[in-house]
Amino acid sequence: AWTISDTQEFTAFNRIFPAIDPFFSEFRNNTGVEYIQKIDAGLSLRVGAFNEFNSEVEPGFEENDFRYFARLVYDFR
Repeated sequence: AWTISDTQEFTAFNRIFPAIDPFFSEFRNNTGVEYIQKIDAGLSLRVGAFNEFNSEVEPGFEENDFRYFARLVYDFR
């Protein structure tokens, strides 16, 4: 995470989930980025992208599931 200013933040992550077998032939990988702009106390705009990769999927499904998003978030804390 990178705090750009008091009202802006950028985060990125990558998580790898290997299978527990001797050859690690199957795995899952999640990657994402998000930009957060705080608008008011507790209210923020979040824009980003998320990709989920599965090395083995059922027939008819793709290995990559790529999504864009824009969220208006209110923090109740």
